[in-house]
Amino acid sequence: MDRLKSRKLWVTIAAGALVAFGEQFGIVLDDATVLSLVGLVAAYVGGQAVVDRGQVVAEVQSQTPVLVKALNDALQRIAVLEEQDTEDPLSEPYL
Repeated sequence: MDRLKSRKLWVTIAAGALVAFGEQFGIVLDDATVLSLVGLVAAYVGGQAVVDRGQVVAEVQSQTPVLVKALNDALQRIAVLEEQDTEDPLSEPYL
């Protein structure tokens, strides 16, 4: 349902509806105006996509230290377990 909150989606739908159904509502658009509108919408959607990507990258970067610490902790636990267990229980088949 979050996709229905997308401004990019609604701007694109509104522009498409204006071009497709404008004449029925008395709005006459010549070809140059339609091309300008399409270009404007494409620029907005592309710009907003760059902003959205930047937000995702910032979020991932903010979580990276936490993930790296968790990975390091897990690797340390594995190393401790390997030191404690000199014989690999999976090296011999179970009967």
